[in-house]
Amino acid sequence: MTKRKIIIITTTAILVVSSVVYAHWHGHRLDSEHAIEHIVSKMDRHLELSDQQEDEIELVLESNTGELSELRESGLLIRNRILALDPESESYQEDVQALANELATLVRDKTLATADVVREVYGILEPDQQAEAREILSSRMGHRHKKEG
Repeated sequence: MTKRKIIIITTTAILVVSSVVYAHWHGHRLDSEHAIEHIVSKMDRHLELSDQQEDEIELVLESNTGELSELRESGLLIRNRILALDPESESYQEDVQALANELATLVRDKTLATADVVREVYGILEPDQQAEAREILSSRMGHRHKKEG
């Protein structure tokens, strides 16, 4: 394989991976009031939340909207910077590596921020709701992996 083909394949792989990472958030971003209401409504349907729980969960989601949106936007900017690189440049591989490292750090930060939100929301739930939430998430993950396999 030529060096150019390797570079093109590497770039494509990076873009695909970054797209997959951000695709999960496509329908579940906390970018708007409507999205938060949708998430809380869906949780209420499955977990029968009290009014107080709904209010507390909305507050947690709203208070984390800015940080999660900033992380998402940063990821999109990195992807655009990767696309803007010239594959024929002598520094191309180094530039891609640097951006890949930035993206990896961003993915870590976003994962940790999301985990904090999940932990906060989980703490609002009663033990029986926590068990139900775990069961729902576990069955959804199993269903997704069956589709992928």
